[in-house]
Amino acid sequence: MRPINRLPSEILLRIFEDVRTQKVTPSPQMQPYYVDFPLMADIGPPPPPDTRSLISVTHVCRQWRDVALTFPPLWADTVATSALAARTFVSRAGSLPMRVHVAVTG
Repeated sequence: MRPINRLPSEILLRIFEDVRTQKVTPSPQMQPYYVDFPLMADIGPPPPPDTRSLISVTHVCRQWRDVALTFPPLWADTVATSALAARTFVSRAGSLPMRVHVAVTG
């Protein structure tokens, strides 16, 4: 068994939470509307989570997928790019209160 597969679920969840809360680089379409004010970081709302990277985590292996999908807090603050994505995240968040960022393109 590879060493990464020996990590306990609690450690994986901490890693996944770090992945989810990393700073998201805005897409080229959003660049004109994105302004980074590092000195004002504590004033405004927190940046949206990096849901795309979190979804990638669920595609690494069965263990990572099972751990990520069975921990609702990972999915309670998400960026939805479609109605299907929003429904999926609501389902994964279970009964937790949610904060959903809607990404509109086009």
